Amino acid sequence: MKPGLWARLPLVGRVMLSASLALAVAGSLLLLVSTTKEADFSHHEIEEHLVIEQDSLLAAIAESAVIGDYASIEQVIRRRVKRDDIRRIAWTNARGKQLAASDKDAAPSAPGWFARFTSVPSPQQSRSLVIGSRDYGLVTIEMTATSAINRLWNAFLAHLAILSLALVLDFIGIWLILRSGLRPLRALNQAAESMARGDWSVHVEAAGSRELRNTIDVFNRMAQSIEAARKALMVEKERLQVTLSSIGDAVMATDCEGRVEFINPAAETLTGWTAAEAEGRSVRDVFSIIHETTREKVKCPVGRAIREGVVVGLANHTLLIARDGTERPIADSAAPIRHDDGRIVGAVLVFRDQTQERRTLDRLRLAARVFEYAPSGVAITDPWQRIVEINPAFTRLTGYSREEILGQTPRLLSSGRQEAGFYAAMWAAIRATGQWRGEIWNRHKNGEFYPVELAIVAMKDEVGQVSHYIGIFRDISQIKEQQQRLERIAHYDALTQLPNRVLLADRMHMALAQAQRVNGVLAVCYMDLDGFKQVNDELGHEAGDNLLMALSNRVTLALRAGDTVARLGGDEFVLLLGLANIDECRKTLDRLLKAIAEPYPLHNQAVRITASIGVSLFPQDEADPDTLLRHADQAMYTAKESGRNRYHLFDPERDRRTRAHHEAVTRIEQGLRAGEFVLYYQPKVDLRQGKAIGAEALIRWNHPLRGLLPPAEFLPFVEGHEFSIQLGDWVIEQALAQMAAWRAAGIELPVSVNVSARQMQRTDMAEQLAAALARHPEVPPQDLELEILETSALDDILHVTELIESCQRLGVRFALDDFGTGYSSLTYFKHLPAETLKIDQSFVRDMLHDTEDLAIVGGIVGLANAFQRQIVAEGVETVAHGTLLLHLGCDRAQGYAIARPMPASAMPDWIAAWQPDPRWAEACQYPSPPRELPLLVAEFNYQDWIDRVTDRLLRDTGPAATEPEQHASLFGRWLEGAARERYGELEAYKATRAIWRRLVTLANDLLALKQTGQADEARQRLAELDTLNQELLDQLRLFHQARSNDKRRPAVNSRPEQPGT
Repeated sequence: MKPGLWARLPLVGRVMLSASLALAVAGSLLLLVSTTKEADFSHHEIEEHLVIEQDSLLAAIAESAVIGDYASIEQVIRRRVKRDDIRRIAWTNARGKQLAASDKDAAPSAPGWFARFTSVPSPQQSRSLVIGSRDYGLVTIEMTATSAINRLWNAFLAHLAILSLALVLDFIGIWLILRSGLRPLRALNQAAESMARGDWSVHVEAAGSRELRNTIDVFNRMAQSIEAARKALMVEKERLQVTLSSIGDAVMATDCEGRVEFINPAAETLTGWTAAEAEGRSVRDVFSIIHETTREKVKCPVGRAIREGVVVGLANHTLLIARDGTERPIADSAAPIRHDDGRIVGAVLVFRDQTQERRTLDRLRLAARVFEYAPSGVAITDPWQRIVEINPAFTRLTGYSREEILGQTPRLLSSGRQEAGFYAAMWAAIRATGQWRGEIWNRHKNGEFYPVELAIVAMKDEVGQVSHYIGIFRDISQIKEQQQRLERIAHYDALTQLPNRVLLADRMHMALAQAQRVNGVLAVCYMDLDGFKQVNDELGHEAGDNLLMALSNRVTLALRAGDTVARLGGDEFVLLLGLANIDECRKTLDRLLKAIAEPYPLHNQAVRITASIGVSLFPQDEADPDTLLRHADQAMYTAKESGRNRYHLFDPERDRRTRAHHEAVTRIEQGLRAGEFVLYYQPKVDLRQGKAIGAEALIRWNHPLRGLLPPAEFLPFVEGHEFSIQLGDWVIEQALAQMAAWRAAGIELPVSVNVSARQMQRTDMAEQLAAALARHPEVPPQDLELEILETSALDDILHVTELIESCQRLGVRFALDDFGTGYSSLTYFKHLPAETLKIDQSFVRDMLHDTEDLAIVGGIVGLANAFQRQIVAEGVETVAHGTLLLHLGCDRAQGYAIARPMPASAMPDWIAAWQPDPRWAEACQYPSPPRELPLLVAEFNYQDWIDRVTDRLLRDTGPAATEPEQHASLFGRWLEGAARERYGELEAYKATRAIWRRLVTLANDLLALKQTGQADEARQRLAELDTLNQELLDQLRLFHQARSNDKRRPAVNSRPEQPGT
């Protein structure tokens, strides 16, 4: 890096520059302070002058104002305005007549920045001339600061010239003083350069001031010391090289760039590089290492040691690749080499071959794993039978921990069932053969006795003496009890001892036969515990088992002796209740739920748990045992969905609806496999530019019997279903294929696809989307847009945000569909990275008649602009919708007024033929300000009303004559409300009201004629209606013109009036 300008300056330059800057700063501050004070003085002087002139003028014109002599007043004003510092004088009498005179409009000679800095204002003051409590008029005097600013500027220039002269004189004086005093420093500099070239015998003659002579003497002594230290370092270097060459570890030393400077013989052997070959090379070339498992290249630790200045050691999974390709496991570390001043000047790398260590360590690890994972208990004792080590299986089998058993003898496990002769024979065999095997009874820590199979082996040392005994045993009590357990678990649950599924089937057949014989009711109850998994996770499986046993006992006690409680597994139970009627069933289940909900003491705490029970009743549900059980299971899930801790009786009608829903989903799946689904495309256009900007892909079902079905006929069945993912993938695949076909035909049209909430929940959606794009490489990813519902995005804002960002990295864009229908906050909206908002069609469709919807659409447009998002309006059904959207600032739209959804084959012809409505171009050319939007909406409502009246009169048959009244009332409420407040002073408003009343009266008369059978007479008078209609439209145009020319009324309230309020 090149040194800065300051570092390159000589000492003379630095001193001169520093002194000059100091004087310049001090002088500038003085100049600033003086100018500021003078500006303040001028300010106060002008203010005082203004007050004096105001008092003087009022006195001068008082008599003329009383007698109404305006000519005298004008003469006084014209004389006064010629005075210094006065720019303008105005006199306004009580009736609003104004006399004014102006002078001195010339700009100040000072530059603009100086005028802004001094901030000398041109004050203005107005005072009323009041004589005898009567107000004769208002006098306004405006002063000018031009002369004051010019005076300040001339003073500023004079001060600046003095400051510049002082700086020049200072510069010359310092330069003359320093020039003669720096000759000894040049001699020192030349000597230092000689030392840099390796000449350590340099000597400088003392000269100059006392300080310089001392400095030169110190420099000469320093040169002598450096020469002595250099010779000592050479001796130390030779000693260090001998030491490094004799040690067993491999050693490399590098400079700060990672180039090898030294390599000892051990390192030469391991790397295959000689010292002569390695020196000067990058350490990465000589020391090539890879990861032992992944075989990936491992970064050399030298780089990190130099970069971070820390000791770096790699994990022991590193292989060194020698020059000949030989691989060796190594352990290595690198440390930085620092200079005395702390700078890192290199690094040292130490490594050693771990091949033999690895082999030994692997054998030890294998032995340790065998000892650790052996299923049999193992105990090792010393020759005096004191236990010195055990394995985990020993603790599991005996109950004694390692801390409890070490130092004890195996007699601690004695059950007392074997006599002394048994042990004497056992030890005799061990001493004779070195081992013994047999069965004995041990005692567990908890006092229980259990049989084990035991083997004892004596271990001997190098001299043949016993060094340890090894005892290996396993519990064989399970083998002896296996038969009994098998017989028990065939019909009973092992944990709770309740009947299991096999025994439950037998008892269900018996209970059904009993209910039929006595004409009773059999309740088959499927019970699942609420929150049992949480108990297991928090307190452990042992606590969970204890809870299941306690609950089983409690349920058994709560029922009658003839009822059956069975456990199917986990936390699922089945109850068979023989009852007289349904009311008895309800009472029994209420009592049972209350008993289950009582707390359970577990792990020194009270644990509460509840149950959800599904019930199927026989004979109301005349089904076989398996179906009754399945119905009870379905009802149990309904109880859980309803809030848990309750029971639910199976509803056959609900089951029928469930089956119908399942059949519908199955039929839709079959339709997809049979190729019955197609995609239609609805264009999206830019109303301002008059061109298509994309299309939305909309699925249709070409049903073989019912014809072409819209999404509302089938999508609700698969909403939330796993099949919705498959259907969504099909839509994306078809859309990409169609985009590719269009591009091949020369049509580049982006397409948006709706994505369901279930698709957004997929963890692999980004990967699936990437695969789909890879199958269509000709389609740019940015041409695909995924539309997600705002409500779906809010369900899991974090997941949706991460998913959107993952897909955006592929190039895919996102849009928030039906925006405004959810309840998102601005915080959520700000963090959702969707590029486009789609205004819900319900707001767009009704904004012509509903002021709240209009406000919502305007707010969404403003929100999108504030957050720099694109916006598309759905539901543009009329030209008026598009016109109003353009005035609101929304240029992009889709809807029936533009085009209905169409097959892909129709899109090219539509794009070529489509032309925007001329009224949209007019709206772009003459946009209405926000305050005029209510007038525009009122015009739309009126035009809609007049069109409906005309259509009603021309039709032979139709609805009642009151059909257009809604739109008439909207326009009428606006005319009598917001329009009166805003336009009431206009003549056009008064004319409009009169025309509107005549128009409504005429329309009602004509509709009444048609209603009474005089349709021909009503049609003959349509010309009168057209004439009044044109007159009213002409008056409404005058509203726009009047407001565009009206500059007198300030916009004190920026909120637009709402039509119809």
